[in-house]
Amino acid sequence: MIQNERIRIVPVHEGDRIIIHSIERSQGKPAYPGFVEISSDESGIYIVNEVNLEEYLKLVVPSEMPAGYGVEASKVQAVCARSYAYNQLLNNDYMEYGAHIDDSTWYQVYNNTNEYESSNKAVDETCGQVMTVDGEVITAYYYSTSCGHGSNIAIWGQPKESCTYIKAHTINPQNQYLDLTTNEAFYQFISSKNETDFDSGFPLYRWKTYLSMKEINELYQEKANVGTITSMDVIERMDGGSVNQVVITGKKGTYLIEGEMAARKFFGDAKIEWTNNRDKTFSMKSLPSGFFALNPVYEKNVLKGYEILGGGYGHGLGMSQNGAYQMTKENYSYEEILKFFYQGIEITRIY
Repeated sequence: MIQNERIRIVPVHEGDRIIIHSIERSQGKPAYPGFVEISSDESGIYIVNEVNLEEYLKLVVPSEMPAGYGVEASKVQAVCARSYAYNQLLNNDYMEYGAHIDDSTWYQVYNNTNEYESSNKAVDETCGQVMTVDGEVITAYYYSTSCGHGSNIAIWGQPKESCTYIKAHTINPQNQYLDLTTNEAFYQFISSKNETDFDSGFPLYRWKTYLSMKEINELYQEKANVGTITSMDVIERMDGGSVNQVVITGKKGTYLIEGEMAARKFFGDAKIEWTNNRDKTFSMKSLPSGFFALNPVYEKNVLKGYEILGGGYGHGLGMSQNGAYQMTKENYSYEEILKFFYQGIEITRIY
């Protein structure tokens, strides 16, 4: 046990890296630039990596976006990641540990893959660049794949006016708002495909499954605690179509699911087989996104089950990473892409 002190590990030579052999990531044992501090309390041991922001980004950008997407796409990711990290430095969430953020998807994935020449070049060529609105650095939310339409901060229970640079709009050249807040409008949208959507060629642009009422009760009856489930209905959608409230009705009562994350968790189950946009099957513990429809299927006026149709992967706020990649293939510059996803921003330097 390390008591009442912090152990600081410093590389012998400048540029050397520190390997902690008990840590495994996708590339094996990650090597950390900068310094490492180790402390502990009754909960366990804490390891803090103190690193220059630009060096940090060189291990974030390829961990968050495939380096194979190229330099221009990595520039988009670099500016987003730098803007996000800058605000987390100010928030200081992990102050009690002498840190600012962790290395997981709760913040930004760090050092989960090796550095690459293309992503390093993107970080270097955008050095110090962040996005600002009225002189303030924005929090640049991003996610993997859109369903063709994004949402706004209201899906997390915040007033949409509190984040003016993230608006609900189509993720295609039209860049327009579609009213998808009714089940009818959203079903029409999600059951079709728009080839101009920047994400339309990616696997999770669309996904679907069918569950019989027997399967629904096996999967969800215990979660809902309403007896035999007789129906499932989305009763509120947010801008962009993401679910906000779902009611599960059973013979013993009703169960209300509130919020897109709660809905994704409730309906997700590793036993469910989904079909993606390329007609390949997959399974996940949670739904890929909150952009889904519950379409009842009847046979001779008897409810037999539900087709669940959805699209996208992630929360739908800010930049779609796959959408941004496709935009680079259509010759959009990284500045144009950032201004498409984050509206009314300026690209400025903090150093």
